[in-house]
Amino acid sequence: MRAFSQQGWTIYPVNPKETEIEGLPCFQSIADVRFARMVSVYLPPPVSRDVADIAAKGCDEIWLNPGTESEAVLVEAERLALM
Repeated sequence: MRAFSQQGWTIYPVNPKETEIEGLPCFQSIADVRFARMVSVYLPPPVSRDVADIAAKGCDEIWLNPGTESEAVLVEAERLALM
């Protein structure tokens, strides 16, 4: 988050267990975020599997960080043209 913020990105952290990360309020779900052009995922594949919710937010790019990818996630992200 710090690196993105330092580059001028607007950050919308999503975490159902936290109310704040790095001083920013957390959204409980990606469904609560109004718009997301790019999403960086830090979740295990069983949680990040539903990339359709991410695409529905207007996202045109998804970054799957180490440990977040699986064959099912990759196939769905490619089908939705997020990669």
